[in-house]
Amino acid sequence: MGTVAKSSITLVSISDAYSLSLTPNSCVIKADFDGSNPKLEHAYTIISAYCGDEKTPIEIDSSTIIKSNDNIECQLIKVDSYRYRLSIISLPVDILQGYIEIPVLSGVSAGLTGRFTFSIVRESTMLDWIQDWENNKTTIGSSYVITPKIFVGKK
Repeated sequence: MGTVAKSSITLVSISDAYSLSLTPNSCVIKADFDGSNPKLEHAYTIISAYCGDEKTPIEIDSSTIIKSNDNIECQLIKVDSYRYRLSIISLPVDILQGYIEIPVLSGVSAGLTGRFTFSIVRESTMLDWIQDWENNKTTIGSSYVITPKIFVGKK
C-alpha cells in the first residue's frame, strides 16, 4: 500500500500601503440667493488613515492645511488618536466651490494628503432680480406690483 500525502497552504493578503479616508469626501452647502447664510451643519468630514485594512494613528498640524480661498475658516478637532473632524465654519459670500487640502502624518511618517471639496448651491423661491429689487413697488389691495423705473412711449 502506498502513502498518500496531504498538504494545504493558506494565503493571506498583506498590504503595508497607507491610505487616507475622508468621510464624506465632499459636501454641498445650501445658501441664500446671494451666497449669504450658508447652512454649515453638514459641512464637515471625518479623517482616518489605514495601513492595509487596519486603522492607524494619525497626526494633523492645522497650520499645514491649504485652502482654495484664504477667507475660508475651518476648525480641526481631534476625535481620538485615529480620527480628526474637519468642519467649515465660515465662507465668503462670493465663493461657489472650493477645497481644503489636509496633509496627514501616519505610521512611520507616511505623508498623505486628502482633499475635502465643497460646492455652494444658492437657493431661491423667486428670481434673483426680484429679490435684488430696490423696493419700487405699488400696493394694490394686499398685493404688490413691481413698478420699474422705465418709461416707454412715443412723443
